[in-house]
Amino acid sequence: MKIKAQFLILGHGPLEKSLHQNVADLKLEERVKIIVAPDRAKEFLYLADALVLPSLREGQGLVAYEALLSGVPVISADLPALKEIIIDGENGLLFETGQASALTIVLTKFLTDSALRDQLKEGVKNRPLNSPTLESVEKLSELFYDLSRLS
Repeated sequence: MKIKAQFLILGHGPLEKSLHQNVADLKLEERVKIIVAPDRAKEFLYLADALVLPSLREGQGLVAYEALLSGVPVISADLPALKEIIIDGENGLLFETGQASALTIVLTKFLTDSALRDQLKEGVKNRPLNSPTLESVEKLSELFYDLSRLS
């Protein structure tokens, strides 16, 4: 099955050179664009059907928040910080962290199932986001309260 899709990769890092080489070797220059301007990421969110976040680690998942607030579903590794805001099948899709084959399966499903894409876009619109900062502050406050009772 051939899937027609365009991919936009934003950012830079130690794998940048090999990524450019892989795209060239596979003759994907027409379908894959690499933009080394992470400070402009928000500008590109409005062009996206989804944000793919295959991170191995993620602090608070701010880029995922930005995508969801922009109305863009997130396809992400199932890291704890991201599982707090991405509800699998509702406002995004999750896959097992570090498993390229799992990402391939989820991404293929997203690209080939228009009803799923529509469902996720609608889910993004209808799901309120909780502030990770507020939740973290509340948990920290509870911890300090509990510790103060011990002394």
